[in-house]
Amino acid sequence: MRNSTVPQVVVFPYYVDNPYTDLLYRSVRASGYDILGVTKLDKFEHAVADLGAGDVIHVQWTSPIAHVGRDAADSWRRVDWFQRIVTAAQKRGAALIWTVHNMVPHDTVHLEQEIALSRFLTDRADAVHVMNPATAAVVAELYELPPEKTVVIPHCSYLGVYPQSLSRTEARADLGLADTDTAVLFLGQMRPYKGLDVLLPALSRLGESRSGLVLLLAGKTNLADADQIEKLIPHNIRVIRHHSHVDDFDLQRWFVAADVTALPYRKVLNSGSAMLSATFGVPVLLPDLPHLRALFEGQSWVHFFLPDADGTSLENALAEITPLTDSDVAALRYAESLTPAGMAASFQQLLERVRSATLASRVG
Repeated sequence: MRNSTVPQVVVFPYYVDNPYTDLLYRSVRASGYDILGVTKLDKFEHAVADLGAGDVIHVQWTSPIAHVGRDAADSWRRVDWFQRIVTAAQKRGAALIWTVHNMVPHDTVHLEQEIALSRFLTDRADAVHVMNPATAAVVAELYELPPEKTVVIPHCSYLGVYPQSLSRTEARADLGLADTDTAVLFLGQMRPYKGLDVLLPALSRLGESRSGLVLLLAGKTNLADADQIEKLIPHNIRVIRHHSHVDDFDLQRWFVAADVTALPYRKVLNSGSAMLSATFGVPVLLPDLPHLRALFEGQSWVHFFLPDADGTSLENALAEITPLTDSDVAALRYAESLTPAGMAASFQQLLERVRSATLASRVG
């Protein structure tokens, strides 16, 4: 049974395999809050049933709500269900924080419902947490973020989270890379929306005129996506692949061995992968979008390409990459400026401020 004297934070959804989630709550948990994470809507309803004054709901990704509806009608039903759950909890005095990770979930099926859900959250949230200062401008075509509620807490790096015991020489030897090889890394879940259908052909074209080019691919891949990726794999360059989860120790091997991390996304609001790359001192290739250009202004380790359909700009950007002699100092300095501890402390301050304001208004 719950201890009613301990303030509770219900996190929805709480993905245990996403390290960002645990990093965000480190200070909150250490301060004595009871953190309860759920991933399904029915579990969320049960988790918030006992919440009242002094408790907090933190909504992260919205994909478990409208996105998974069987059809449009079921998606609307789930949106209404979620709204009723939150409204009832707020009437009992619970506070609500929403973190905006994306404009809408990737591969959105029910756009109208997602927009309605986002507008509900911006209206009812006591605070809206964004990681990119330009978030309001990016999402404005679909919904408006109230400036008086919006709080910027940047995505942290992963310093101190993953082992960093391998040297570049050791990592490249483990993967069979020569000093003169130029290794392009794509690490993470391999999904179509992440732009692999543009990256792979671009590397294949580049490989026609450039020797020593190596593609490093690592991350979970479902069967349907694996079939699509297989058809696109370049045959004129060397490809080193690992189509499954990369454990914490081996993560360093892939990054430290790489000369650049390619993130060929079509649309991206925030990128934990870019921060992961910075943590290991590896330059990154990002789409040249205004909000990303502003976020990484003046960062020499960040290279941009235009997200055109044929990948010509990406190919040209890749052609400029040369083998690293050591970790990129600018990338490491950027990682050091955005530590996990700093992000966790800022989020704790936000949560406590929202909780105190909610309690004060209830008393008043």
